[in-house]
Amino acid sequence: MFSILKNKKEKYYVICKYSPLVMEIEDAEIALQLSMLDQTANNVDEEFFRILGVKLPTPVHNIKRNVPFKFMEAIVTYDCNLSCSYCWQRTEGFQKEKAMDMNTFYKAVKLIAEYNKQFDYKGGYRIGYMGGEPLLRSDFIIEAHDMANQLLGTCESAILTNGTFLTDDYCKELVKRNISVCVSIDGPPAINYRRSSFEDTWRGIQTALDSNIPLSVQSTLSMSQIEQNAMVESARFFLENGIENFTILLESPVVNLDEDLLYKAYKNLLLVLIEYAEQTKRIPSIIKQFIHNISDSTYSMRNCFCRFLYPAGIQVDPYGNVFGCEFNRGKYHYGNIIEGIVTLESIPDRLRDVSKYNDPICNSCIYSGICYGYPRLCSLYNKDEICHMKAYYRACFDVLPERLKQLL
Repeated sequence: MFSILKNKKEKYYVICKYSPLVMEIEDAEIALQLSMLDQTANNVDEEFFRILGVKLPTPVHNIKRNVPFKFMEAIVTYDCNLSCSYCWQRTEGFQKEKAMDMNTFYKAVKLIAEYNKQFDYKGGYRIGYMGGEPLLRSDFIIEAHDMANQLLGTCESAILTNGTFLTDDYCKELVKRNISVCVSIDGPPAINYRRSSFEDTWRGIQTALDSNIPLSVQSTLSMSQIEQNAMVESARFFLENGIENFTILLESPVVNLDEDLLYKAYKNLLLVLIEYAEQTKRIPSIIKQFIHNISDSTYSMRNCFCRFLYPAGIQVDPYGNVFGCEFNRGKYHYGNIIEGIVTLESIPDRLRDVSKYNDPICNSCIYSGICYGYPRLCSLYNKDEICHMKAYYRACFDVLPERLKQLL
Protein backbone atom coordinates (compact mmCIF):
# COMPACT_ATOMS: atom_id res chain seq x y z
CA MET A 1 0.00 0.00 0.00
CA PHE A 2 2.85 2.34 0.58
CA SER A 3 5.58 3.14 -1.92
CA ILE A 4 8.64 5.26 -1.27
CA LEU A 5 8.68 7.85 -4.02
CA LYS A 6 11.90 9.70 -3.48
CA ASN A 7 14.64 10.56 -1.05
CA LYS A 8 15.61 14.20 -0.93
CA LYS A 9 17.66 15.95 1.73
CA GLU A 10 17.33 12.90 3.98
CA LYS A 11 13.57 13.22 4.06
CA TYR A 12 11.34 10.46 2.77
CA TYR A 13 8.17 11.06 0.81
CA VAL A 14 5.56 8.32 0.90
CA ILE A 15 2.32 8.00 -1.03
CA CYS A 16 -0.57 5.83 0.12
CA LYS A 17 -2.03 3.98 -2.85
CA TYR A 18 -5.66 4.33 -1.78
CA SER A 19 -5.48 7.71 -0.06
CA PRO A 20 -5.06 11.38 -0.95
CA LEU A 21 -1.84 11.30 1.03
CA VAL A 22 1.68 12.48 0.40
CA MET A 23 3.64 12.34 3.61
CA GLU A 24 7.05 13.54 4.62
CA ILE A 25 8.92 11.11 6.87
CA GLU A 26 12.20 11.97 8.53
CA ASP A 27 12.88 8.54 9.96
CA ALA A 28 14.29 6.30 7.22
CA GLU A 29 13.89 3.18 9.31
CA ILE A 30 10.17 3.70 9.76
CA ALA A 31 9.75 4.50 6.08
CA LEU A 32 11.39 1.22 5.21
CA GLN A 33 9.15 -0.62 7.66
CA LEU A 34 6.16 0.82 5.87
CA SER A 35 7.44 -0.40 2.53
CA MET A 36 7.13 -3.95 3.86
CA LEU A 37 3.40 -3.60 3.25
CA ASP A 38 3.98 -3.28 -0.50
CA GLN A 39 3.93 -6.94 -1.46
CA THR A 40 0.62 -7.64 0.24
CA ALA A 41 -1.18 -4.47 -0.78
CA ASN A 42 -0.10 -4.40 -4.41
CA ASN A 43 -2.03 -7.61 -5.00
CA VAL A 44 -5.34 -6.05 -3.96
CA ASP A 45 -7.95 -5.90 -6.73
CA GLU A 46 -9.41 -2.40 -6.87
CA GLU A 47 -12.60 -3.81 -8.37
CA PHE A 48 -13.12 -5.52 -5.02
CA PHE A 49 -13.51 -2.13 -3.34
CA ARG A 50 -15.90 -0.91 -6.02
CA ILE A 51 -18.12 -3.98 -5.67
CA LEU A 52 -18.62 -3.07 -2.02
CA GLY A 53 -19.66 0.44 -2.97
CA VAL A 54 -16.66 2.06 -1.30
CA LYS A 55 -15.72 5.38 -2.83
CA LEU A 56 -12.05 5.52 -3.67
CA PRO A 57 -10.35 8.74 -2.55
CA THR A 58 -9.55 11.72 -4.70
CA PRO A 59 -5.91 11.96 -5.84
CA VAL A 60 -3.94 14.73 -4.17
CA HIS A 61 -3.66 16.85 -7.30
CA ASN A 62 -7.47 16.86 -7.69
CA ILE A 63 -8.26 18.06 -4.17
CA LYS A 64 -9.67 21.57 -4.17
CA ARG A 65 -7.59 24.09 -2.28
CA ASN A 66 -10.62 25.80 -0.81
CA VAL A 67 -13.65 23.87 0.38
CA PRO A 68 -16.91 24.55 2.24
CA PHE A 69 -17.36 23.51 5.85
CA LYS A 70 -19.74 20.54 5.93
CA PHE A 71 -19.28 19.13 9.43
CA MET A 72 -19.52 20.47 12.95
CA GLU A 73 -19.01 18.73 16.24
CA ALA A 74 -20.46 20.35 19.34
CA ILE A 75 -19.21 19.47 22.83
CA VAL A 76 -22.43 20.31 24.61
CA THR A 77 -21.15 19.53 28.11
CA TYR A 78 -18.06 18.29 29.88
CA ASP A 79 -20.13 16.60 32.58
CA CYS A 80 -20.86 12.87 32.63
CA ASN A 81 -22.76 10.45 34.84
CA LEU A 82 -20.07 7.75 34.38
CA SER A 83 -16.30 7.64 34.77
CA CYS A 84 -14.79 5.33 32.16
CA SER A 85 -11.10 4.59 32.63
CA TYR A 86 -10.19 5.32 28.99
CA CYS A 87 -12.20 8.53 28.58
CA TRP A 88 -10.18 11.50 27.34
CA GLN A 89 -12.01 13.74 29.82
CA ARG A 90 -10.12 12.13 32.64
CA THR A 91 -7.26 14.35 31.52
CA GLU A 92 -6.55 17.42 33.61
CA GLY A 93 -7.96 20.76 32.55
CA PHE A 94 -11.65 20.02 32.04
CA GLN A 95 -14.31 21.81 34.07
CA LYS A 96 -17.12 19.30 34.30
CA GLU A 97 -19.72 21.89 35.16
CA LYS A 98 -19.14 23.78 31.90
CA ALA A 99 -21.91 23.39 29.32
CA MET A 100 -22.62 25.02 25.96
CA ASP A 101 -25.36 27.65 25.80
CA MET A 102 -27.65 28.13 22.81
CA ASN A 103 -26.09 31.45 21.85
CA THR A 104 -22.70 29.77 21.42
CA PHE A 105 -24.22 27.02 19.28
CA TYR A 106 -26.11 29.57 17.18
CA LYS A 107 -22.92 31.54 16.52
CA ALA A 108 -21.09 28.37 15.47
CA VAL A 109 -23.80 27.39 12.97
CA LYS A 110 -24.00 30.96 11.70
CA LEU A 111 -20.22 30.94 11.25
CA ILE A 112 -20.48 27.97 8.89
CA ALA A 113 -23.42 29.48 7.01
CA GLU A 114 -21.60 32.78 6.46
CA TYR A 115 -18.34 31.12 5.45
CA ASN A 116 -20.03 28.86 2.91
CA LYS A 117 -21.66 31.77 1.07
CA GLN A 118 -18.52 32.01 -1.05
CA PHE A 119 -19.18 28.52 -2.45
CA ASP A 120 -21.90 27.24 -4.72
CA TYR A 121 -22.67 24.66 -2.06
CA LYS A 122 -26.16 23.19 -2.20
CA GLY A 123 -26.07 21.89 1.35
CA GLY A 124 -25.65 18.60 3.12
CA TYR A 125 -24.34 19.04 6.64
CA ARG A 126 -23.55 16.74 9.52
CA ILE A 127 -23.55 17.81 13.17
CA GLY A 128 -22.27 15.58 15.94
CA TYR A 129 -23.15 16.08 19.60
CA MET A 130 -20.75 14.78 22.22
CA GLY A 131 -19.57 15.36 25.77
CA GLY A 132 -19.04 14.38 28.51
CA GLU A 133 -22.42 12.76 28.24
CA PRO A 134 -24.37 14.86 25.75
CA LEU A 135 -27.77 13.51 26.80
CA LEU A 136 -27.36 15.35 30.09
CA ARG A 137 -28.37 18.17 27.71
CA SER A 138 -31.09 16.21 25.92
CA ASP A 139 -33.46 19.17 25.45
CA PHE A 140 -30.58 21.35 24.25
CA ILE A 141 -29.75 18.85 21.49
CA ILE A 142 -33.33 18.83 20.17
CA GLU A 143 -33.45 22.63 20.13
CA ALA A 144 -29.98 22.85 18.57
CA HIS A 145 -30.88 20.36 15.83
CA ASP A 146 -34.02 22.30 14.92
CA MET A 147 -32.11 25.59 14.85
CA ALA A 148 -29.36 24.15 12.64
CA ASN A 149 -31.94 22.88 10.16
CA GLN A 150 -33.45 26.35 9.93
CA LEU A 151 -30.10 28.04 9.32
CA LEU A 152 -28.32 25.48 7.14
CA GLY A 153 -31.07 23.41 5.60
CA THR A 154 -31.28 19.68 6.17
CA CYS A 155 -28.69 18.54 8.70
CA GLU A 156 -27.78 14.98 9.55
CA SER A 157 -27.30 14.81 13.31
CA ALA A 158 -25.64 12.15 15.45
CA ILE A 159 -25.16 11.75 19.20
CA LEU A 160 -22.25 9.92 20.86
CA THR A 161 -23.65 8.72 24.19
CA ASN A 162 -23.32 6.08 26.89
CA GLY A 163 -27.00 5.31 26.31
CA THR A 164 -28.16 5.54 29.91
CA PHE A 165 -30.56 8.43 29.19
CA LEU A 166 -32.25 6.93 26.11
CA THR A 167 -35.93 6.75 27.07
CA ASP A 168 -38.99 5.88 24.97
CA ASP A 169 -40.20 9.48 24.90
CA TYR A 170 -36.81 10.91 23.96
CA CYS A 171 -36.28 8.29 21.27
CA LYS A 172 -39.58 9.36 19.70
CA GLU A 173 -38.21 12.89 19.40
CA LEU A 174 -35.02 11.55 17.80
CA VAL A 175 -36.97 9.42 15.33
CA LYS A 176 -39.05 12.44 14.25
CA ARG A 177 -35.81 14.22 13.35
CA ASN A 178 -33.93 11.17 12.03
CA ILE A 179 -31.14 11.76 14.55
CA SER A 180 -28.78 8.80 14.81
CA VAL A 181 -27.15 7.51 17.98
CA CYS A 182 -23.78 5.90 18.65
CA VAL A 183 -23.64 4.17 22.03
CA SER A 184 -20.37 3.41 23.79
CA ILE A 185 -20.42 -0.08 25.30
CA ASP A 186 -17.46 -2.43 25.32
CA GLY A 187 -19.28 -5.72 24.96
CA PRO A 188 -21.10 -8.26 27.14
CA PRO A 189 -21.07 -7.79 30.94
CA ALA A 190 -17.89 -9.84 31.42
CA ILE A 191 -16.00 -7.47 29.12
CA ASN A 192 -17.67 -4.15 29.84
CA TYR A 193 -15.43 -1.74 31.75
CA ARG A 194 -18.44 -0.04 33.28
CA ARG A 195 -19.93 -3.26 34.62
CA SER A 196 -22.10 -1.42 37.12
CA SER A 197 -23.69 0.58 34.29
CA PHE A 198 -24.04 -2.25 31.76
CA GLU A 199 -27.74 -2.82 32.45
CA ASP A 200 -28.58 0.89 32.10
CA THR A 201 -26.59 1.20 28.88
CA TRP A 202 -28.01 -2.02 27.43
CA ARG A 203 -31.54 -0.91 28.32
CA GLY A 204 -30.88 2.30 26.38
CA ILE A 205 -29.64 0.33 23.37
CA GLN A 206 -32.75 -1.86 23.41
CA THR A 207 -34.95 1.23 23.63
CA ALA A 208 -33.18 2.74 20.62
CA LEU A 209 -33.51 -0.50 18.63
CA ASP A 210 -37.20 -0.80 19.47
CA SER A 211 -37.69 2.80 18.32
CA ASN A 212 -35.95 2.13 14.98
CA ILE A 213 -33.38 4.85 15.58
CA PRO A 214 -30.31 4.59 13.31
CA LEU A 215 -27.96 2.99 15.86
CA SER A 216 -24.29 2.14 16.00
CA VAL A 217 -22.19 0.81 18.87
CA GLN A 218 -18.62 1.66 19.82
CA SER A 219 -16.50 -0.79 21.82
CA THR A 220 -13.16 0.19 23.36
CA LEU A 221 -10.88 -2.66 24.43
CA SER A 222 -7.53 -2.86 26.20
CA MET A 223 -4.71 -5.10 25.00
CA SER A 224 -5.21 -7.37 28.02
CA GLN A 225 -8.83 -7.86 26.95
CA ILE A 226 -7.79 -8.49 23.35
CA GLU A 227 -5.39 -11.17 24.58
CA GLN A 228 -8.44 -12.88 26.10
CA ASN A 229 -10.30 -12.89 22.77
CA ALA A 230 -12.51 -9.91 23.65
CA MET A 231 -12.70 -8.70 20.03
CA VAL A 232 -14.43 -11.88 18.92
CA GLU A 233 -16.61 -12.12 22.04
CA SER A 234 -17.81 -8.53 21.68
CA ALA A 235 -18.48 -8.95 17.96
CA ARG A 236 -20.49 -12.12 18.51
CA PHE A 237 -22.43 -10.48 21.33
CA PHE A 238 -23.41 -7.53 19.13
CA LEU A 239 -24.31 -9.68 16.11
CA GLU A 240 -26.37 -12.09 18.21
CA ASN A 241 -28.35 -9.12 19.49
CA GLY A 242 -29.08 -7.70 16.05
CA ILE A 243 -26.39 -5.00 16.04
CA GLU A 244 -24.42 -5.07 12.79
CA ASN A 245 -23.15 -1.50 12.84
CA PHE A 246 -20.40 -1.44 15.46
CA THR A 247 -16.79 -0.38 15.84
CA ILE A 248 -14.08 -1.99 17.96
CA LEU A 249 -11.33 0.37 19.07
CA LEU A 250 -8.06 0.00 20.94
CA GLU A 251 -7.84 1.72 24.29
CA SER A 252 -5.39 4.61 24.09
CA PRO A 253 -2.50 5.15 24.55
CA VAL A 254 -1.44 2.31 22.27
CA VAL A 255 1.80 0.99 23.76
CA ASN A 256 3.85 -2.21 23.95
CA LEU A 257 1.88 -3.92 21.22
CA ASP A 258 2.43 -7.45 20.02
CA GLU A 259 1.98 -7.38 16.24
CA ASP A 260 1.32 -11.10 15.88
CA LEU A 261 -1.22 -11.06 18.71
CA LEU A 262 -3.01 -8.08 17.16
CA TYR A 263 -2.91 -9.67 13.71
CA LYS A 264 -4.47 -12.85 15.09
CA ALA A 265 -7.16 -10.83 16.91
CA TYR A 266 -8.11 -8.83 13.82
CA LYS A 267 -8.02 -11.95 11.63
CA ASN A 268 -10.28 -13.89 14.01
CA LEU A 269 -12.64 -10.92 14.16
CA LEU A 270 -12.82 -10.73 10.37
CA LEU A 271 -13.44 -14.47 10.09
CA VAL A 272 -16.38 -14.16 12.50
CA LEU A 273 -17.76 -11.30 10.42
CA ILE A 274 -17.33 -13.24 7.16
CA GLU A 275 -19.07 -16.26 8.71
CA TYR A 276 -21.96 -14.01 9.71
CA ALA A 277 -22.12 -12.53 6.20
CA GLU A 278 -22.22 -16.02 4.69
CA GLN A 279 -25.04 -17.07 7.01
CA THR A 280 -27.16 -13.96 6.49
CA LYS A 281 -26.33 -13.51 2.78
CA ARG A 282 -25.50 -9.86 3.32
CA ILE A 283 -22.45 -7.83 4.25
CA PRO A 284 -22.75 -6.08 7.64
CA SER A 285 -21.68 -2.46 7.80
CA ILE A 286 -18.68 -3.23 10.00
CA ILE A 287 -17.06 -5.14 7.11
CA LYS A 288 -17.63 -2.17 4.82
CA GLN A 289 -16.07 -0.08 7.55
CA PHE A 290 -12.91 -2.20 7.44
CA ILE A 291 -12.80 -1.80 3.67
CA HIS A 292 -13.35 1.93 3.96
CA ASN A 293 -10.50 2.25 6.43
CA ILE A 294 -7.98 0.52 4.19
CA SER A 295 -9.11 2.25 1.02
CA ASP A 296 -9.97 5.76 2.14
CA SER A 297 -7.92 6.47 5.26
CA THR A 298 -5.89 9.63 5.38
CA TYR A 299 -3.55 10.48 8.19
CA SER A 300 -2.24 13.75 9.57
CA MET A 301 1.42 14.55 9.45
CA ARG A 302 2.81 17.65 7.83
CA ASN A 303 2.11 17.72 4.09
CA CYS A 304 -0.98 15.56 3.99
CA PHE A 305 -4.71 15.57 4.58
CA CYS A 306 -6.06 14.21 7.84
CA ARG A 307 -9.29 12.19 7.67
CA PHE A 308 -10.67 14.46 10.38
CA LEU A 309 -9.79 17.65 8.52
CA TYR A 310 -11.09 16.86 5.07
CA PRO A 311 -13.89 17.34 4.13
CA ALA A 312 -13.62 20.48 6.20
CA GLY A 313 -15.32 20.74 9.54
CA ILE A 314 -15.04 22.44 12.89
CA GLN A 315 -15.40 21.52 16.52
CA VAL A 316 -16.85 23.95 19.05
CA ASP A 317 -16.45 23.56 22.80
CA PRO A 318 -18.60 25.04 25.61
CA TYR A 319 -16.18 27.98 25.91
CA GLY A 320 -16.77 28.99 22.28
CA ASN A 321 -13.37 27.86 21.05
CA VAL A 322 -13.42 26.78 17.41
CA PHE A 323 -11.03 24.10 16.20
CA GLY A 324 -10.24 22.65 12.81
CA CYS A 325 -11.17 19.07 13.61
CA GLU A 326 -12.76 17.07 16.38
CA PHE A 327 -9.33 16.07 17.67
CA ASN A 328 -7.37 19.27 17.14
CA ARG A 329 -7.30 21.08 20.45
CA GLY A 330 -3.88 22.67 20.45
CA LYS A 331 -2.02 25.19 18.32
CA TYR A 332 -4.24 24.82 15.29
CA HIS A 333 -7.46 26.59 16.21
CA TYR A 334 -9.55 29.25 14.53
CA GLY A 335 -10.39 31.46 17.49
CA ASN A 336 -13.32 32.04 19.84
CA ILE A 337 -16.84 32.82 18.64
CA ILE A 338 -17.94 34.26 21.99
CA GLU A 339 -15.13 36.80 21.81
CA GLY A 340 -15.97 37.38 18.15
CA ILE A 341 -12.46 36.58 16.94
CA VAL A 342 -12.56 33.71 14.45
CA THR A 343 -10.57 33.29 11.24
CA LEU A 344 -11.58 30.34 9.08
CA GLU A 345 -9.09 29.08 6.54
CA SER A 346 -9.31 26.33 3.99
CA ILE A 347 -7.78 23.17 5.38
CA PRO A 348 -4.92 22.66 2.90
CA ASP A 349 -3.86 26.30 3.20
CA ARG A 350 -3.72 25.98 6.96
CA LEU A 351 -1.67 22.80 6.85
CA ARG A 352 0.91 24.33 4.54
CA ASP A 353 2.24 26.27 7.50
CA VAL A 354 2.46 23.25 9.80
CA SER A 355 6.10 22.64 8.87
CA LYS A 356 7.18 25.59 11.01
CA TYR A 357 6.31 23.53 14.09
CA ASN A 358 8.81 20.99 15.35
CA ASP A 359 6.20 18.40 16.30
CA PRO A 360 3.77 16.50 14.08
CA ILE A 361 0.40 18.22 13.87
CA CYS A 362 -1.35 15.87 16.29
CA ASN A 363 1.27 16.35 19.00
CA SER A 364 -0.49 19.58 19.92
CA CYS A 365 -3.74 17.72 20.39
CA ILE A 366 -4.92 16.48 23.78
CA TYR A 367 -6.50 13.55 21.97
CA SER A 368 -3.15 12.56 20.48
CA GLY A 369 -3.31 8.86 19.76
CA ILE A 370 -7.09 8.56 19.99
CA CYS A 371 -8.15 8.52 16.34
CA TYR A 372 -11.01 6.04 16.77
CA GLY A 373 -8.50 3.22 17.10
CA TYR A 374 -7.87 2.99 13.38
CA PRO A 375 -4.28 2.39 12.26
CA ARG A 376 -2.88 5.81 11.46
CA LEU A 377 0.30 7.67 10.71
CA CYS A 378 -0.24 10.81 12.77
CA SER A 379 1.91 9.19 15.47
CA LEU A 380 4.37 7.74 13.01
CA TYR A 381 7.27 8.31 15.37
CA ASN A 382 5.64 5.75 17.66
CA LYS A 383 6.58 2.24 16.54
CA ASP A 384 3.59 0.84 18.41
CA GLU A 385 1.42 2.69 15.89
CA ILE A 386 3.38 1.07 13.06
CA CYS A 387 2.83 -2.29 14.74
CA HIS A 388 -0.91 -1.66 14.98
CA MET A 389 -1.16 -0.54 11.38
CA LYS A 390 0.77 -3.53 10.02
CA ALA A 391 -1.31 -6.02 12.03
CA TYR A 392 -4.54 -4.38 10.88
CA TYR A 393 -3.64 -4.33 7.20
CA ARG A 394 -2.16 -7.84 7.23
CA ALA A 395 -5.41 -9.21 8.60
CA CYS A 396 -7.55 -7.23 6.16
CA PHE A 397 -5.62 -8.29 3.09
CA ASP A 398 -5.27 -11.90 4.21
CA VAL A 399 -9.00 -12.36 4.81
CA LEU A 400 -11.22 -9.87 3.03
CA PRO A 401 -10.51 -9.95 -0.73
CA GLU A 402 -10.65 -13.71 -1.26
CA ARG A 403 -13.48 -14.52 1.17
CA LEU A 404 -15.71 -11.60 0.24
CA LYS A 405 -15.25 -12.13 -3.47
CA GLN A 406 -16.49 -15.68 -2.98
CA LEU A 407 -19.51 -14.37 -1.11
CA LEU A 408 -20.29 -11.69 -3.67
